[in-house]
Amino acid sequence: MSDTVVVVGGGPGGLRCAKLLADCGARIVLLEKNSRIGPKVCAGGITEKGLLAHIPRQLIEKSFTDQVIETHRQLCRYHNDTPLIATVNRTALGAHMAREATTSGVRIIKSARVTSITNHSVHYVHNNKEHELRYHFLIGADGALSPVRSFCRVPSRHFGVGIKFTIEAAFPEMVWNFDPYRFQSGYSWIFPHAATASVGVYRCGTGLSPVQLRARLSQWLADKKIDVGNSSLKAARVNCDYRGFQFGRCFLVGEAAGLVSPITGEGIYPALVSAQEVSRLIVDPHYEPKLLWAMVKKYRMHRILHTIANLHTGLTFVLSECFVQALKRRVISPAALEMATG
Repeated sequence: MSDTVVVVGGGPGGLRCAKLLADCGARIVLLEKNSRIGPKVCAGGITEKGLLAHIPRQLIEKSFTDQVIETHRQLCRYHNDTPLIATVNRTALGAHMAREATTSGVRIIKSARVTSITNHSVHYVHNNKEHELRYHFLIGADGALSPVRSFCRVPSRHFGVGIKFTIEAAFPEMVWNFDPYRFQSGYSWIFPHAATASVGVYRCGTGLSPVQLRARLSQWLADKKIDVGNSSLKAARVNCDYRGFQFGRCFLVGEAAGLVSPITGEGIYPALVSAQEVSRLIVDPHYEPKLLWAMVKKYRMHRILHTIANLHTGLTFVLSECFVQALKRRVISPAALEMATG
């Protein structure tokens, strides 16, 4: 194919989609609003089923065969013979994917802020000048507050909030804390990286304001005797409201499509799968995106479970305690909460 495709957003989904389409001969221009590719409010975890086997070894900072899962009353150390999860540096991952995309012929324009979109073109500001790009296909991979999603008139009503600190400390274990009396249907985490650790909290839905969530994170960190020192706090909204991915010649991938787990906030894997499937669909309009439909089915299961958990804190308590009991008895594994299928 030789059509011009404009991709808005330089995260994993946008970069993956751009590279795959460029490999098929399309003319690709990718617009990234930030001056750097990669940085994001994210714990940096990649899962066994989803990504661990597909990330270059040099990008993996730490991998874990054990996970610690805490609830209000229980603690479970779950062991697997092979790594269940690993951590990556999002900036390094973004730089790697950007190099691959550029090698394939993608033109990446950083610090490009989209100002308006029409049925045939994207207008953006770069170096204080207004520019116009005409497109045959438009792909929105531009995150929670996606201009492409707004252009497609797709509403967004279900958001999560992620809050994190990156601290210079070493932790031997990866920790997940599901305490409904502190975080309701959300959870807090400790994700060790190579020389730092990500500590934070994620919750989707209403009931706790970001200020309240931040205060409860501080209480949990104090209980853990974790001192964040002068580490800067970073927070971001997370779009968990999937309503479709194709709207005429416009496509949405990853978080722009709302393909983020409302339970765990997992988004890298859904971004890459949706990018792969959308690129194939653009190349071959008769392609059946079975992987994407399977992931949408998993997303909807997460939405149902999240809706049930949000009905009452006591119900969330029961679900979290039953989940840990099932882990202890090896009835399920932590992979049960992954967005990956199969």
